[in-house]
Amino acid sequence: MKKFLSAAEQAAESEDLMEFFNSAVDTLQTIVVGLGGALCVWGGINLLEGYGQDNPGSKSQANAATGKDKGIGGISRAKI
Repeated sequence: MKKFLSAAEQAAESEDLMEFFNSAVDTLQTIVVGLGGALCVWGGINLLEGYGQDNPGSKSQANAATGKDKGIGGISRAKI
């Protein structure tokens, strides 16, 4: 059997429900912002972590430019 509520009781119940939803939305917003910040930091670290180390071609060019790519007897192996 359904209970009929007065207008004041309905307003109080509606306020309680809206307060709950507002609290839930604030909590979820905090969690999403925190996760977004963490992903941003993680992505930045990943970009800086291995910068230039996964391309052997760039390494050989850098060594040739600095003169560190020397063969036996100090003869350069770099292609000119």
